[in-house]
Amino acid sequence: MATPLMLILALATGLVQQMELREVAEAARGSLERGDLSSLLAGADRVQLYLPGAEPSGPVSAAQAVAALESVLAGGRGRVQVARYGEVGEGQGYVELRRDVRARGRGVSAQRVLLGFRLDGARWQLVEIRVS
Repeated sequence: MATPLMLILALATGLVQQMELREVAEAARGSLERGDLSSLLAGADRVQLYLPGAEPSGPVSAAQAVAALESVLAGGRGRVQVARYGEVGEGQGYVELRRDVRARGRGVSAQRVLLGFRLDGARWQLVEIRVS
């Protein structure tokens, strides 16, 4: 049976992890808005990619992910917002970003970037990127 102290510690740990995920979401938003994909993927070992018009990749290195994402995300610059973030299971979280892209001659279009994270010790590690 859980003691009150155990419950308080469990809740506090969950809140700290949630706060950190919020900070990760904001950092990812800033990296994407600046077009700094290397910063977005800093610390990632291998990342699974799901990109428009391409078959899902096996896990690729951060450098390979940056190269693949540059071509997909190069279609203009725009504002990036954190649409939502949260934990989806023990040690798993996500960040959904919405990117409003202004491309010359085509107006504004919305792009969704979904980032999947795994909690590795006390750090959220990027493991998956889906662009649609």
